[in-house]
Amino acid sequence: MSLLLDPRRYLSICGLQIQTISDVKLNLDAAEKMMRANPGHDLYVLPELSSAGYGVDTFHCRERLAEPPLNGPSFNRFSRLAVELDAFVAYGILRRNIGDTYYICHVVVGPHGRPVCYYDKMHLCDMGACAEGAQGVTAGAAEPCAFYCRGWTVGLCICYDLRFPELWRDLAWKRGADVVVHPSAFVRDATFPSWHAFVCARAVENQVYVVSVSHAGEDFGGSIAHPPWLGPVADDDDDFDLAPALADDAAPCALVCRLDRRALDAVRRQFPYRKDARLFDGPPVVETSLHGEVASDWHAKIHGQRK
Repeated sequence: MSLLLDPRRYLSICGLQIQTISDVKLNLDAAEKMMRANPGHDLYVLPELSSAGYGVDTFHCRERLAEPPLNGPSFNRFSRLAVELDAFVAYGILRRNIGDTYYICHVVVGPHGRPVCYYDKMHLCDMGACAEGAQGVTAGAAEPCAFYCRGWTVGLCICYDLRFPELWRDLAWKRGADVVVHPSAFVRDATFPSWHAFVCARAVENQVYVVSVSHAGEDFGGSIAHPPWLGPVADDDDDFDLAPALADDAAPCALVCRLDRRALDAVRRQFPYRKDARLFDGPPVVETSLHGEVASDWHAKIHGQRK
């Protein structure tokens, strides 16, 4: 039976707020250590540029730190871990393309050890303490990315993508995302205080779970998992009191979010404002790939098989 017709009630996502430096091997070691210390989840999400580290030093050393999405050290490490932990893993790399162009990229591997999809960040941040475009990074194509994970549709976007509601509308209402994972590197500058407010708005206005994972360290921290509503929601069989979960400030930690299908359905049923939308062109549509793992073929360069 199709997972889309018989979805699991729960999906467990583990956000890994790790501390990174401009050293791929050490960052991979830190990620593996935290994953092994927190087994039993369906999907592990690492921060933006989790393998290369985030900051001026990383961008200055981009030739040394960049790697391909399918056969580099990060893919080799996480594909093995995905099989061992029977989980999906979403991790960040600095991707080098033909012609010495560099992208902030997030890759997803499945529990079969094969690639599911990868996404190049389409909105680059050049405000506050960030200078991605000025440091030689290229914006990805305007191609939203979503994939299937054990009966749930998962949207994927990166950090500054949070500021653009039309992307989230596409992921949630057109591609049918139930949750959006949001790997980030929010520096504690003037943009930092509004981060959680934007996460709350994107979750509630689109009626999706959001898992926003940043780096650890004194300049970062603050990872958050937000439900599709705030406060009490009643259902025929359950009563839900929905509230966000926060990481332990700037310390390295695992942020666990257990998604509940009944809670999500109850929110959408009791607050059906999707049907009242006037400026959105059509109902939610989910495009499946041949293998059923990738929810949209727009930016799925490669395909996995359903697990």
